[in-house]
Amino acid sequence: MLAVELKFESEARGVSDAKDAKTDAINWLIGALVRNGSLLEEFLLEDEFEEWTVYGIAPARDAFHERSWNDLVRQRMGELLPAKLKHPCIRFLGVVPETAPACHCAEPKGFFLFTTFLHAEPPVWCLHCKGVVPLYRLPRAASGEHSGLLTWKSNYQACDTLQMNCTVGERFGTREMSDLKSRLSRSGLAACTEIQRLTGQAVYYYLYRGDGRSSASELRRKCPGCGGAWLLEEPPHHKFDFRCDQCHLLSNIAWKLR
Repeated sequence: MLAVELKFESEARGVSDAKDAKTDAINWLIGALVRNGSLLEEFLLEDEFEEWTVYGIAPARDAFHERSWNDLVRQRMGELLPAKLKHPCIRFLGVVPETAPACHCAEPKGFFLFTTFLHAEPPVWCLHCKGVVPLYRLPRAASGEHSGLLTWKSNYQACDTLQMNCTVGERFGTREMSDLKSRLSRSGLAACTEIQRLTGQAVYYYLYRGDGRSSASELRRKCPGCGGAWLLEEPPHHKFDFRCDQCHLLSNIAWKLR
């Protein structure tokens, strides 16, 4: 994950209406880049010389290559010139500490959906190398954007924040992340199904497990989808203890018992 700066220079200064049009054009482009998966956690600054700078996080160095654009990003880029703006000057500032690198597999063989309240990364990960998968590298659905997947990520992180804060809504947040039939899980599983349809690769969904009765009972847990055995002898990446290849589910031994 890389910190990035996008600097927009104006070709016409001092006209209030034109200034508003420039700000709108930049905001529309940034929104399109976010939904395309090219930009994460962005914010916009304007200086006294009518130049605009956006700071954010990019999942990889190819995030702003033209081949990574969807139709809406291409349209919004084209709207900069009528608004008297140059295309942004893009500068990578360095690696963001404590973030995962992008997937380096030439052809990823499987993915999993995972995030937490701390994660800036995209929510899709490579099952093999554990690198994050920039969303613009995935085949596109009809809309060309990843709004549904990003909404799931935002909702999941909100639930995770509730259970971490342990004050308001803790039980609700924990249930949404843990229950296979919750609205959060259903929307996440729908996203997995869509990615699997588009890529032809298995996509696993992570079910949170916070508490349990005992270590022994945890080891006897069965898959909540099919009731089959799913305990792994060697957990991959030291993260998941359970995996069901029939239901495409992942989980862990209760965190409070580890």
